[in-house]
Amino acid sequence: IMMSIQGCPNCAYMKDIVFERENILNYLNENFVVLIFDINRDKHIYPKRFKALHGPTFFFLDPKDEHELREKKVGGWRPFKFIKVLEEVRAAYDGVELNTTTKSDESNITTSSLIRIQ
Repeated sequence: IMMSIQGCPNCAYMKDIVFERENILNYLNENFVVLIFDINRDKHIYPKRFKALHGPTFFFLDPKDEHELREKKVGGWRPFKFIKVLEEVRAAYDGVELNTTTKSDESNITTSSLIRIQ
């Protein structure tokens, strides 16, 4: 689940840069069901447990019982970091732990956007 805010530059970065990358779009389509909500516009639609003050905020849930596979992630990331986040979540779903953190991976950026799945 991606929580976004209209006019959010971090959300726009994720939409226009990160989610337009073919490898990320393919990975999302092959491994996730993506739901996108606008924090303000859609507040009557999404469950209240998915509170987000800033966009984008990502929640990764197990489809069987809806528990969070990983702690929510807030903010926008460069494509190489976001694909690692997705891989870690997928590994958690599969019951595998990955050790993928490196010094260069700690570069969380401060821009974000909406997800479009084709």
